[in-house]
Amino acid sequence: LHVLCEKPLALSALEAQEMYEKAIEAGVKNMTFLSWRWFPPFKYVHELIEEGYLGQCYYGEFRFVGSYGRAAEYGWKWDRARGLGILGDLGVHMIDMAHWLIGDIDAVSAHLATFVERPGLDGKPLDQSNDSALMTMKFSEGAQGMIQVSALAHLGNRGMEFQIVLYGHAGTLELSF
Repeated sequence: LHVLCEKPLALSALEAQEMYEKAIEAGVKNMTFLSWRWFPPFKYVHELIEEGYLGQCYYGEFRFVGSYGRAAEYGWKWDRARGLGILGDLGVHMIDMAHWLIGDIDAVSAHLATFVERPGLDGKPLDQSNDSALMTMKFSEGAQGMIQVSALAHLGNRGMEFQIVLYGHAGTLELSF
């Protein structure tokens, strides 16, 4: 059967490569469905870019922060054996948006951090994944970009904040909610 896998596709690049090779060997399609591409505001921004509203993109900012990781309690996404932290939770969406809206990414510099200490299921200290990430990117067409994701933002009753800003030769596009 063809495989449509929820994110994260795998816990390592090696696991993802193995899945890819098995799919090729079996002659089936294998993909991760990143649902945000079908969300109307993102589709609209993509259409504007395709129509030339932005012109050549110079710089893009992608920010998605939430407050759900502030508690010092066990959560599978913070457990390195089971999850990929904030980068695998929210960051994968921002990386996909950057790639979809600006283009191929040639170089990345990333800084991952873990600020909240959480216990493991056994009560002992957890081998933790990141709860905050900051990345800079260089795109193949020359644009630069920045991604910020965090589960530690103190947002009051808002829960999450999302923002994309794209600066180009012909205009600027901003999307936030």
